Amino acid sequence: MKRALTLSLLLALGACGPKAPPAPPVEAPVLDPEAWRATPPGPSAERVWTAPVAQKLALSNGIPVLFVQQGDLPLLTVQVVIHAGLSANPPGKAGLSGLTANLLDEGTQRRDGPTLAADASGLGATLSTWSEMDKMVVEVNALTGDTLAPTLDMLAEVVLSPRFDKADFARVQNQVLTGILSSRANPVTVGRLAFARNLYGADHPYGLPLSGTEATVKAIQPKDVTTFYAQKAHAGNATLVVTGAISPDDLLPLLEARFGGWKALANTRSKVEIPAAPEKTRLVFIEQPGAVQSYIRLGGFTPGRHDDAYWPADLAVYLYGGMFSSRLNMNLREEKGWSYGAYAGTAGMKDHGTFSAWGSVQADQTAPAVVEMIKEMTDQAARLPTDAEMARVRDSLVKALPGTFESNATTAGVFADSFSLGLPLDTWASYPAAINGVSAQQVADASKAVLNPEHLLVVVVGPRQADAEAGKVDVVAALQGLGFAFEEQPAP
Repeated sequence: MKRALTLSLLLALGACGPKAPPAPPVEAPVLDPEAWRATPPGPSAERVWTAPVAQKLALSNGIPVLFVQQGDLPLLTVQVVIHAGLSANPPGKAGLSGLTANLLDEGTQRRDGPTLAADASGLGATLSTWSEMDKMVVEVNALTGDTLAPTLDMLAEVVLSPRFDKADFARVQNQVLTGILSSRANPVTVGRLAFARNLYGADHPYGLPLSGTEATVKAIQPKDVTTFYAQKAHAGNATLVVTGAISPDDLLPLLEARFGGWKALANTRSKVEIPAAPEKTRLVFIEQPGAVQSYIRLGGFTPGRHDDAYWPADLAVYLYGGMFSSRLNMNLREEKGWSYGAYAGTAGMKDHGTFSAWGSVQADQTAPAVVEMIKEMTDQAARLPTDAEMARVRDSLVKALPGTFESNATTAGVFADSFSLGLPLDTWASYPAAINGVSAQQVADASKAVLNPEHLLVVVVGPRQADAEAGKVDVVAALQGLGFAFEEQPAP
């Protein structure tokens, strides 16, 4: 009986078995504190922004004053624009406008160059002078407080009584010549200058470098500078452009006191004739010994700023090469891997414009790259842009516009250019409507007219031969094999 009870107890224990150990506690998952980075935030509501419209005022002697009141900081930009730039240079004296502009901040009748620089710094101002295609500019960036009046006194001194010292002339002339010589080592500069020279012609004002050539700069004498400035710098050939935190009532008396007595002479603005487009595509090669890349620049003429076809042409070129995602860059950089980047753009002037596409490519692929650049033109002209392409181009142009007006100086520059081109003062406020109003069909028509492979100028700066995996590539022979009119030229 006792044995049976023991057996029953053992059987019971065997059936139940030992107690299982308790399950470990479930740990809470560890959250990644950086996980939020995987989900980009959505776009905020689009902000409405309208470009400024300049007021057109005038001094008693008739000098136009373009004024934009903007900004909360006590800052002001004043530009004195003299309408005489590259286009005003006399024959054989290319570079005269640029040399003259460079000499303006070298001293006045009262202050030499170092004193002028020190006084500007003491006033919290910056003084700059430069020359462009159709104008010279003297600019001050100033504070609007107690230092504004003496800053404007300094500006008026520079404009109305420049020193033009012979020693300064010799030094600046030598600096310009040194810059011209050093620029020949830069394929991009060589290509850009060669493109202008061949598009306009070697004797055309726009075909010559802004700084001039070695021969023309050496031909300039001190008396040429004084004569040029006396003829071009007068109240009848100048415009004042002012942007910043000041009211027109406070501004005009300050300008009148300093520039109201400036005398006007007869209008001396130069009329520039524009050559015809190339009759057929031609290719110019300039050797750059030892280069591992070739710089390519090709293009032609476009409609001027007052032509109804200007904006469609601008969008057509922008679609072709104005963005990172444009056809040209996607081909040469992303698909072929021949270039770090290839782009295109326009330069619109009053009566005409130009477009060009450019990029540096690995030298052994020079001729194929030219073929691809032209192929993208042909492909674009063969069909309507898609809705997505049109939206991308419009958004890129319109939404980049605010950056053009991000400072007083850039705003002044925009309106100085607009006035020189004879554009309405509300051009930039109406710009979004103008861009968004261009249809896909207009862009297609402009692509056919402007991106015409039959009437191009192609400039290539690079080596005659290039290394490749299969051996040496004869770059010149490959370019000649493209079938275009071919010419080899020295560097400008």
